[in-house]
Amino acid sequence: MGEHDRPSVVWDYIAVYRPEQIWTDAPPQPEFKGRPVVRFIEGTRKALETIYSERHK
Repeated sequence: MGEHDRPSVVWDYIAVYRPEQIWTDAPPQPEFKGRPVVRFIEGTRKALETIYSERHK
């Protein structure tokens, strides 16, 4: 994430990736991301529900 000193350290981050995404040199673009986690729980839940429902149709 590019941390280079204490103020740039990310302590609380959430990302949702699709199961078929392949990680190479860097993480792929997430389906959903946010921080701090406590503010993004609902968006995370919706992203996971969307991915799950698409895979089980």
